[in-house]
Amino acid sequence: MPQSQAAQMIVCGKFNASRMSPVYCGLACNITDVKRAPRNPGQTRTTFSSRSSLLRIDRIFVTQYFQTLNVTVSKKHHTQLATNHLPIFAALE
Repeated sequence: MPQSQAAQMIVCGKFNASRMSPVYCGLACNITDVKRAPRNPGQTRTTFSSRSSLLRIDRIFVTQYFQTLNVTVSKKHHTQLATNHLPIFAALE
């Protein structure tokens, strides 16, 4: 992929993969997991399952073009009823 295209790439979704998986490692060595971005320190919020929330397997990755301002996981009652994965949101600049 040409550098100009990769410079503005966002990859997000339900990866069903832990930080130790080949899928995660393959992505994280080239682009940034927004929850591990330098400007977003703090507690890692889990996304699965929506009722017991034990694992963080839903992710957003960005290239260096973006700066992560904030990352949240919605744990509202209606999101817990709608799906078994909690939605993850990232504010980017």
